[in-house]
Amino acid sequence: MKSVIFRFFKMIVGFCFCALGIVMMINANLGLSPWDVLHEGIYNLTGITMGKASIIIGVIVVIIDIVLGENLGWGTIINMILVGVLMDILMLNNLVPIANNFIPGLIMMLVGMFFMGIGCVLYLGSGFGSGPRDGMMVAIQKRTGKSLTLIR
Repeated sequence: MKSVIFRFFKMIVGFCFCALGIVMMINANLGLSPWDVLHEGIYNLTGITMGKASIIIGVIVVIIDIVLGENLGWGTIINMILVGVLMDILMLNNLVPIANNFIPGLIMMLVGMFFMGIGCVLYLGSGFGSGPRDGMMVAIQKRTGKSLTLIR
């Protein structure tokens, strides 16, 4: 039981690092990841927050995962919701500064990438399942037999 509680805590901390990393990379003002371009596009078209857009896309991707036969874990579902909620908390309360110059933006981008990496190691290492987008990548790889590098 203690192991499950520790692993769950590790997963939640990982999601916190992921959300912080994503917001830092967004606020670095040096460009967005492909998924965040999609989230920002939804935000620009509808006015919903980036976090809510992330959750909506997460739900769609989970449906695709299910159709492709990918196994979902609790981590998949919690990731889909919690990362978006945490992104909104950080962004709507201005808890992460917005870079206005290249050097501070570059530093924020690199630190954000580092936090994202730590977050992924923690949540994937907890063993509760991959995130919706990672699950879709693996499912497509299994279906096509192509390398993960190509699928990504």
